[in-house]
Amino acid sequence: MGKKNDGGPAFPWTDPYGTEGLPQQSAGMTLRDYFAAKAMQAFLDSARATREPFGKVSAAVAIISYGVADAMLAEREK
Repeated sequence: MGKKNDGGPAFPWTDPYGTEGLPQQSAGMTLRDYFAAKAMQAFLDSARATREPFGKVSAAVAIISYGVADAMLAEREK
């Protein structure tokens, strides 16, 4: 089974003056994590608007949010 598509880095950065004057790099979060966070934010905003208790929706929202992120990444590959 192949590696799950995570979309690659969403916010990579390089600090040219990193530790001891040597460049330091970070890949940041993955695009999959970024998409999932945006989906989760929308779901939680919707729950807040309907006054749904977060405890009831939190685990399901995480699972659904990553499902949305995976669908978005699949759509990008088309």
